[in-house]
Amino acid sequence: MTKKTVTSFLTGFVSAIVIFFFAVIIGNEIIFCKYDDSDPEPEIEATALDTVKLLVVESGDTAAFRKLLREYQTRKDFNFYPYARIMADRYGYEPACYYVYSSLMDGGDTLDAHQRGIADEYLRRAVENGDTAAMSELQRKKKSNK
Repeated sequence: MTKKTVTSFLTGFVSAIVIFFFAVIIGNEIIFCKYDDSDPEPEIEATALDTVKLLVVESGDTAAFRKLLREYQTRKDFNFYPYARIMADRYGYEPACYYVYSSLMDGGDTLDAHQRGIADEYLRRAVENGDTAAMSELQRKKKSNK
């Protein structure tokens, strides 16, 4: 064997070993990478959440309201009541009446008589608007009061 042949063989062999090790390292990163697809719709980041809230308040955007509602139902880490009330009163968005009621009732036993009166008024309005969830809630309340 000539010196040039030996050098070419060693260079090729070392290159193959380096490529093999990189493939093993990168392959392990891909194989053992933890992937969680249990939450297909990621939570809204704080700045995006603020933007959605602003769309609800300033323009009565119903798509933004529904997005905000989903976020509230998922996390319940902010006060949804004012947004539902704005949509119901300022923008006349009928489905929001039920959410005024339900967001107030999320307070549970901490509500005073005035707040309970407001909740009941919005439940009544939701029933008048034909909201089926509100109708079911009213029936449940009537049964529990008997």
